[in-house]
Amino acid sequence: GETEEILNRMGRAATALAGLAEQVLRTHDPELATELGRRDDELDELHRRLLTLIEDPTWPGSIPAAVDATLLGRFYERFGDHTVVVGRRVIFLVTGEPLSP
Repeated sequence: GETEEILNRMGRAATALAGLAEQVLRTHDPELATELGRRDDELDELHRRLLTLIEDPTWPGSIPAAVDATLLGRFYERFGDHTVVVGRRVIFLVTGEPLSP
């Protein structure tokens, strides 16, 4: 259903962020590091959609499924946040300038 599709998209987005973070760490490219934040925005939006879906009273899932989906969505969202921190630290390393949150 829609819950699984959102979680699948979140998983793909997190995987892409992991690959990009690896490139950033390898190349120290500040432009790629900035891209991490932009791509994390997609993951944040998917997380909001997931929560809205689960909170809808017509959502057909069980309480355990809601808990599992909520936790998984949160873990993906936090993973994305961690890649953004990697990018900020690389930017600081290369430029000496902190990237504003």
